[in-house]
Amino acid sequence: MLQQDGKLLVIGGADNDIFRVEFGALRLNQNGSLDNTFGENGIFHCAIGPADAYPLSVQLQVDGKAVLAGSTEGESTLSFAIARIITDSNVGILDLESNQMEALIYPNPVIDKAILNYELQNSANVSIELLAVDGKSIEKIMNNTIINPGKNQIEVNLSNVASGIYLLKLTADNAVKTVKLIKP
Repeated sequence: MLQQDGKLLVIGGADNDIFRVEFGALRLNQNGSLDNTFGENGIFHCAIGPADAYPLSVQLQVDGKAVLAGSTEGESTLSFAIARIITDSNVGILDLESNQMEALIYPNPVIDKAILNYELQNSANVSIELLAVDGKSIEKIMNNTIINPGKNQIEVNLSNVASGIYLLKLTADNAVKTVKLIKP
């Protein structure tokens, strides 16, 4: 799909580390190179539940976010699947200078591992904690670590966590952002 800014959004199945197919997308600049502001180094992939997932269609919303539609295919099931991805250049930004904090974690739902992206304008004491939906602490992923300004990324390992809905709490000095995670 050709975007209004002249960049090309391409979708398809993406093989992952555990021999499954996920929703995949990549974005190309006008000169044909990967757009490194999109996903991870120009590439986005997202597991849709425990089955293989095949995107068949993409549509850009008015706000610039892309919606992928397709199917998941298990041993004996075929289901409809949909994923919404952010395609603007502010993907996963945590802006501590404003009241609007954002953090991006992907893929979500999370099978085993996910990537948390955030950006700090200034050095900050950062804590990252996995919580149950009732607020009970499951695991401290990072505890009061001084992080330098700029783009930051951390891998979150959920391989030892039971299926369910969780909250990932990111605290940077006095700013707090909570992101919902789903583990099928």
